[in-house]
Amino acid sequence: MKRKIDQTEEPEVAATPTKKPSETKATWDNLGLSPRLLQGVAQLNWHNPTDIQAKAVPLALEGRDILAKSGTGTGKTAAYVLPVLEKVLQRKEKEAKGAAAATS
Repeated sequence: MKRKIDQTEEPEVAATPTKKPSETKATWDNLGLSPRLLQGVAQLNWHNPTDIQAKAVPLALEGRDILAKSGTGTGKTAAYVLPVLEKVLQRKEKEAKGAAAATS
């Protein structure tokens, strides 16, 4: 059952910085991905992130929930999977450092 919004209540909308189209285009390097994932992205010949990827990946890396709508073939799956892979790689790296410290 859907909950009706009170007249005084407004849905929460995440604040997104407003950028002019003339500003610099997003690159994979400035999305916060690790070098290993950047290498994988380069091997796939993904030169620049799509709009949905540029907006969703940084938010997902911050742990924010994302509800996005974009057309077929715009990279929604990569926008979801890349932050998940980033967290898995970070966890593995942390576990490896912990195991190395325990054996020293």
